[in-house]
Amino acid sequence: MKNRYLMMVLASALSVLLLMGCQTFDTRSNVQTITIVHVNDIHGYVEETDTAIGYPKIAAFIEQMKAEDPNTIALDAGDTFGGSPSVSFDQAESVVAVLNTIAFDAMVLGNHDLFLDLDWLKKITGSLHYPALAGNISAPDGGENPFDAYTVITLKNGLKAGIVTATTGGADPVASLQAQVNEINTQADIVIALIHLGTEDASGKTSPLIAREVEGIDVIIDGHSHTVLEEGMVINGILIAQTGEYSNHIGVVELTVVGGKLDSARARLVTKEEMLDEKEKEDTAAALAELVKKRDLYLNQVIGDTTVALNGTRNMIRTQETNLGNLYADVMRELTKADTAIAIAGTVGGEIPAGKITKNDILSISRVSTTYVAVELTGADILAALNAFITEYPQSSGTFLQVSGMTIKIDPDQEAGSKVHSITVNGEDLELEKIYTIAVPHDTVSSPGLVNGTVIGNVQEASEVVLENYITANSPISPQLEGRITEEVKPAE
Repeated sequence: MKNRYLMMVLASALSVLLLMGCQTFDTRSNVQTITIVHVNDIHGYVEETDTAIGYPKIAAFIEQMKAEDPNTIALDAGDTFGGSPSVSFDQAESVVAVLNTIAFDAMVLGNHDLFLDLDWLKKITGSLHYPALAGNISAPDGGENPFDAYTVITLKNGLKAGIVTATTGGADPVASLQAQVNEINTQADIVIALIHLGTEDASGKTSPLIAREVEGIDVIIDGHSHTVLEEGMVINGILIAQTGEYSNHIGVVELTVVGGKLDSARARLVTKEEMLDEKEKEDTAAALAELVKKRDLYLNQVIGDTTVALNGTRNMIRTQETNLGNLYADVMRELTKADTAIAIAGTVGGEIPAGKITKNDILSISRVSTTYVAVELTGADILAALNAFITEYPQSSGTFLQVSGMTIKIDPDQEAGSKVHSITVNGEDLELEKIYTIAVPHDTVSSPGLVNGTVIGNVQEASEVVLENYITANSPISPQLEGRITEEVKPAE
């Protein structure tokens, strides 16, 4: 009888807990939990591979976590819509149907996402079942931010989580996030910074900076630097979590909240190996199958051929002249009819063997979908721009340049900002006071040096379309190394 009575008491207590939304209590008063499931920098690695978990299993994991704990938030820290053919073949339109089968609660737009035309990006993200946020960007014409900066999520246990955002390449993320926190702190118990800044960046605008400089943030979910933080990192008492890249891991952050205030936070990663035997979410797998069908039909089309292998793997194109980089920059210069051109190494890369070139090849090497503009500026400004982009040489960097109509010499022993010297434009020495035209990606015009110029023309077609059209019209192609970028000690002044 005693045992039966005890069982009844326990069952009643359990029912009360369930009705209270799975709140967790211990010897302290009013202890609650929040679980954050997060991903970042998936870059279109949508399918399961030897290293990638893939969206169907990510979706199933999020669904399971939310079933086990209704106080779970699922977040995407950006670079979702660019970086591989699976999303770039149709400007990320088809992946939206896949994402809408996944129970994400919010995402921050990454720099690769923002390479898409903003009107188009606004259209496709407007079809998402959750908000796409970007707190520190503005329209190209200087107008208002076309995206919301933050959102507030009310959990089953009554807690409110404020999600504030910032991304790389936008306005000052410290000022933007602080303003968001100041606006949101009366509405939220916990403030989560969902950012795409990274732990390392030449600009210095990183997640550790945010942890040190912005008051009122409880935890940071990060992206951009592709950093694997197995248990997160703690800066200024704030946990920063990031999963790496390409859906190789899923991140889990567990928060303990006491009396409505954050008491503790811990992070862990779920590995590909741990997910091997897990089931896929069926509707996600079905939506993905439709995407793959469209993608493969599109990508297998032959558009031209090359008599030489096009070489521009990540480490090569970010440290030296490559024939792939030369091709890419030549297309920019010819299309804009500029004197010279610079292509950012982070926007192009890979390799194509000699022979037939397919649409898949084009999208594989065009890592970022962007457009080009022609800028009129002085030789002094060109020198300043070159040195602003080539700061980390001889270390590999996504800001390293590939050039056309120009030769440059680099002294690796000089200080950042003065490594580039002995520049020629179309065979003649660069004159600092002379006016030149230079073709550049549209998003670089606010960079040092380039910001002083005047935009005199632009190309509306996306970079991958431009490259494809050029190869089709000029096949067979055979770009060569020409000594455009060399290493040499800077002459004494």
